[in-house]
Amino acid sequence: MASFSFLKKIKSFSNIPYIRLFYLYRGQVFALFLLSLFSSSWLLAAPYISSLFIDKAFLNKDIGNFLNYIFLSAVLFLISILFKTGEDILKNKVAVKLKFDLTNKRIAA
Repeated sequence: MASFSFLKKIKSFSNIPYIRLFYLYRGQVFALFLLSLFSSSWLLAAPYISSLFIDKAFLNKDIGNFLNYIFLSAVLFLISILFKTGEDILKNKVAVKLKFDLTNKRIAA
């Protein structure tokens, strides 16, 4: 039977250096994950819309559908850019705070 006596020595992860910093930023890291997921999912819609361009609008010579799909793809592109911009802003904010906290931790130690 395996002995897990080393687990008894670790009472919590907060005793491990730099893990506390992760807990400080866990909400922002989760928000970064969600923003990245949303921006990627909007960009994955592009191949589907391009197939609609070709199959339903271009081959059928339907100018109305063609303009609708152009408008839809432009809106999806703008939404994905919005999510990506929010992700970049939050990423830079977390990076600056984390660097500042790590610098203060090393100076104080």
